[in-house]
Amino acid sequence: MGMLTGVPRTVRLLAVGAFFNAVVSFTFVYLFVYLTGPRGLSVAQAGLLTGIGGVGLVAGNFTGGWFGDHYGHRRMLLLGACVSGAVLVALPLLPLAALYAALPLAQYASGVVRAANSALVAVSVPEGGRRQSFALTRFASNGGFTLGPPAGALIAARFSYDWLFLVDGVGTLLFACYAARILPARGTAHSRPAPPPPGAPGLWRELLARPAVPVLLAATVCVDVVYRQ
Repeated sequence: MGMLTGVPRTVRLLAVGAFFNAVVSFTFVYLFVYLTGPRGLSVAQAGLLTGIGGVGLVAGNFTGGWFGDHYGHRRMLLLGACVSGAVLVALPLLPLAALYAALPLAQYASGVVRAANSALVAVSVPEGGRRQSFALTRFASNGGFTLGPPAGALIAARFSYDWLFLVDGVGTLLFACYAARILPARGTAHSRPAPPPPGAPGLWRELLARPAVPVLLAATVCVDVVYRQ
C-alpha cells in the first residue's frame, strides 16, 4: 500500500472514479469501425469525422482548466460528464449529419472532464506532495483503459455497436453521480491558487524559461498520435 501513503481520501476516491470512467470509455477504440460499418461511411468520411472529434477533445483538454478556474473544477467535471454521457446515449439515434456536431461536443466535454479531474487532484494535495497522487490517478486510468477495449469488444459481439455508446454514456452519467457524491460542494481545503502578482510571466514565457517542457509536450503528441492509430 506504499502508493497510497500520503494520498488524501478525496484523491483516492477520484482514482476509483477515474478507473471506472476509463473502463466504460471504450467507444473511441471502435469509433472508426462503427462509422465505416453500421453507419456506412467511407474511410475518408469516417477519418474526417474522427478527426473533428479529436479536435474537440484537444480543445476540451486545453480550455477545461480555464473554465474550472473561473467556474469551479467540480462544477465543470459534473457538467462535462453529464453532457458527454447524454450525447453518447443519444448518438446511435442521431442522423449522420448530426454526428458532425455531436461527436465534437461529446469529445470536448470529455476533455473538460479530464482537465477538471487533474485540477481537482492538484488542489486536493499541498504543493510539493502531488507526485504520488497523480501517479495513483494515472495508474487507475491506465488500468481502466486496459480493461475497457476487451469489454467493449464483448458488448459489440454480443449485442451491437450501438450498445457501446449506450454503455459508455450511462457509465459516464454514473461517474457524474459518483463524483457529485464524493466531491465536497465547496471544494477542498487547498482551493485555487492565489492570482499571480502583477508583471508575472505569462504561459509562453514560462514555457520558454523551461525548454524541457515543450520538448516533453512535443514527444507526448508524437507518442499519442501513434497510440491513437
